[in-house]
Amino acid sequence: MKILGVSAGRIMGNSEILLKYALKGAEAAGCEVEIIRLQDFQIKPCIGCELCIKSKVIKGGQTVCSIPSTADQHDCYIQHVLDADGFIFAAPCYNLTACGRLFDALNRQHKILSQLKEKCNERAKYAATIGVAGTDWSNFLMPLLNFCATEHCSSNMHLVDQMLVEFVPAVGAVALEKEALDRAFKLGENIAKAVIADPGLDCYVGDTEEVCPICHGTHLQLRNGQLICPACDIVGHVSEADGKVTVTWEEGYEKSRWSAYGSKKHLDGIRAGHAKRAQGEETVKAVTAELRDYLTPIKPAPLK
Repeated sequence: MKILGVSAGRIMGNSEILLKYALKGAEAAGCEVEIIRLQDFQIKPCIGCELCIKSKVIKGGQTVCSIPSTADQHDCYIQHVLDADGFIFAAPCYNLTACGRLFDALNRQHKILSQLKEKCNERAKYAATIGVAGTDWSNFLMPLLNFCATEHCSSNMHLVDQMLVEFVPAVGAVALEKEALDRAFKLGENIAKAVIADPGLDCYVGDTEEVCPICHGTHLQLRNGQLICPACDIVGHVSEADGKVTVTWEEGYEKSRWSAYGSKKHLDGIRAGHAKRAQGEETVKAVTAELRDYLTPIKPAPLK
């Protein structure tokens, strides 16, 4: 069993230090381990051409990408993703959330959705996450980091563990936090045990305070007069007793965004949107022609 560690932070910074402690824990628990630094990879951002979606959802074929494999190093990254049985993602907090290079890698991952799903159908993949922040300004870090991680498990909610270390802004400062290092080692042990045992949706063993029992997140979102989990799209009801807030849920996993029900609803919506676009082809062409020459985009000077 192989666990891939992905560091989205600085070289030998706090994210990488914690990640390596976690990988030591996973190795001690019986798994083969590897590490990737996203800083070492040139990955072009998604251009939004939708070729991956059209080839799979509309035409029923395999997902592909319009960006040539020779244009960057994303193919190398996704091959390691396909080969891994589990993942540990470690990322710093930028602007209250995870850093952009992690999302660049994730957004391009649509090109292997078909292959990834096939792999995950053969045997589930599992993930764990490590977040690092300079202060407690980290509100969106863990929900979005967890989402990135579970997307690498083909949208299966196989999050095993998560941890967040705050108030370590200086490079390497987390090396002074023995409790955090020990917790990272434990996180590595936890995901190794899950990868070996393959417990499915019952894999979560984290001790972080949570609201949603599916994605193990802490956020609620107001939509159409109802409170939902913004990741799982299930409806919750909030109550308070003795100063403690409790959330109960109308639906479970079987009606969440990640279930067969949720997947069909999502894909049906995409197909309907493309059908509407096809029916309105002439209107789209007219509006586009009218706006094409309106304003000239600002372009930077060429790099020397």
